[in-house]
Amino acid sequence: CLDDARVEIVSVDVETWIEDIVEECKDIAYDTECQWDKEKKEYTSCAPAPMYDVILVDISSLEQAEKWLSKKFYENLRDITIYESMIVINAGSPPDIDGGLDYDERDDFFDVLDEEELDVAMVYDEPSGAPLNTAFIAVFGGTSDTYYRYVRETPTSVDLDMITNMHSQSLPLTAFYDGATHLRYLRPSHVWENWFCGSEVGEDSLECTILLKNWFNVSNHGFMTEVVRDPIKGRSLHAAEDIPKGAFILGDDTHMSLDIDAHQWEGLNDFIEQFPDAKMYKDLRDFYIAYGFENEVQGLSGWSVSIASNNTFTNHACTVEDQKVAAFPFSTDPEVQDEVLYSFSIVFNRHPKLSMATGALRDIKKGEEIMLDYSDFRTYMDPEFEGFLNDICKTGVGLVNATDGGSTGLCVNNETC
Repeated sequence: CLDDARVEIVSVDVETWIEDIVEECKDIAYDTECQWDKEKKEYTSCAPAPMYDVILVDISSLEQAEKWLSKKFYENLRDITIYESMIVINAGSPPDIDGGLDYDERDDFFDVLDEEELDVAMVYDEPSGAPLNTAFIAVFGGTSDTYYRYVRETPTSVDLDMITNMHSQSLPLTAFYDGATHLRYLRPSHVWENWFCGSEVGEDSLECTILLKNWFNVSNHGFMTEVVRDPIKGRSLHAAEDIPKGAFILGDDTHMSLDIDAHQWEGLNDFIEQFPDAKMYKDLRDFYIAYGFENEVQGLSGWSVSIASNNTFTNHACTVEDQKVAAFPFSTDPEVQDEVLYSFSIVFNRHPKLSMATGALRDIKKGEEIMLDYSDFRTYMDPEFEGFLNDICKTGVGLVNATDGGSTGLCVNNETC
């Protein structure tokens, strides 16, 4: 590899080298958001070179940790990367069983990540790296295509990326890494969660103080619901008993669901475009659109849809008064919603499906209809979907009527209805 003509080895002080590059490009608008080119199906670059796709920071001493885990150093790294870039930092070992870390500098760096609202960070550990540092921090510029590829849960997709992008050979391409190994990176070990909920980074987070404690409390589960036929809405979900505020509504929905990641979703839409008469594939896509929701919490991408849960019959709430349930943090208050640490949360790294859990916003009496705000089903609200919600509120008729599919023709494109 080092003999490859594309490899350039620079032997200078790291901080000086990066600062010189940043100085050369200080007038470039690095914060310009990348735009998706629909024809080329790729992101356009935010700024001209010098830009780096991947930066690996290997920290091997406390002195390096003090410099390279600082806010200033991270900002410099961000200045020489684009939205699609990835920064990987190898620093120390995983926390011990009680949540302790190797050094405070890493805690400070996680605080810096929490301040970078648009960045997404995940951690993983690689035991085969011992006795060298085995803890890694992966940072993305946001929910970019790089991030989507990273969180894929299909091992062979990672294998094929390696096969098609590395030198040809018949044996496994690396000694320790392949698609199956990558799956371990997506779900950090429990010691990371112990650290997160016991450190200054996450101890006050809603994930640790509310979500986990409520989720593992049996008194917040098991409340009965019933589905009622409605001549206009089709079906509606009602409480079959009194349900207290904060209780989970049909927690089984977190695993009785069908997920399709962002790359699979793109592949499905491309296939339908190529074969428009492949009706069952179009029906599958329409099923996600009609009953499902975009799911881009940490560790997931693409769409999810309930496959065997009464939750799928929860109708749209047109007013705040109608809304009885919501996804975590079980609040309609924007300030409370902003408190959730979506950009860096070990809890959501480990339990991404908990983002699907819905909870009661207030006490719900037996017989009351359970409704939620469908606008939460889309990561970015678009005019067509917003118009669809307005029509629901005017007519009471949803996308899928009482015949289970008679209205799916309302789908207008690959993403919205």
